[in-house]
Amino acid sequence: MRMRPLWPSADPSAFSDWRILADDLAQFLDQQGLPPLIGIGHSMGATTTLRLALRQPERFQLLVLIDPVIFPPLTGIAWDIIFRLGLAYRLHPLVKGALRRRTCFESNSAMFANYREKAVFRRMNDEGLRAYVDALACQDPEGQIQLCYPADWEARIYVTGIRADLELWLQLPRLLPPVLFLRGAMSDTFYPKTARMVQRRLKTARITTISDSTHLVPLEKPDLVYKEIIQFLSEGE
Repeated sequence: MRMRPLWPSADPSAFSDWRILADDLAQFLDQQGLPPLIGIGHSMGATTTLRLALRQPERFQLLVLIDPVIFPPLTGIAWDIIFRLGLAYRLHPLVKGALRRRTCFESNSAMFANYREKAVFRRMNDEGLRAYVDALACQDPEGQIQLCYPADWEARIYVTGIRADLELWLQLPRLLPPVLFLRGAMSDTFYPKTARMVQRRLKTARITTISDSTHLVPLEKPDLVYKEIIQFLSEGE
């Protein structure tokens, strides 16, 4: 499934919060005619999967949510006010970088070399970074490499991300499928405080922290993430 920001005709200005991503996922699963699944997602994909599982738990056998984007309830309420006041693009710390990001490269190799120098990717080995670059790179008609993910969509995803988080917190105690949360020890989207709040509301949840990793934990520590997932699934059998 290609998420909404990768749809050719999708308009970021019409995107107001992440709840619609769960609608998209439900529609995709209906189109595929799939039976109850093991749902595994990272970041926005993890939060989207969680939202759908809260609405329609019968779609999932188990959930593995890798560093989901979830903030404490009061943070989400405050951010919703900021968004409504029209200040979100000015105040969100990631928006300016997203809108200034270089989007065109001569080749995948040039993009890889550029990213290899960035501090944010220093915990990825070359194999993980190449996988990341290959997923991001699209060739334009002139043979240049463009970022598949448009900058205006990236910024829109940032400013709308936690507006509807209060809904998640209210529904979380009723989550039915068994769930494993995997978080990077240095995550900036699923803080230790948030993990503790999740555990209090959903005592059956398993929350595991992967050391020396950030929000990009599945690319930084793929072997450890794989090990934790397989162990959780084997117990679920």
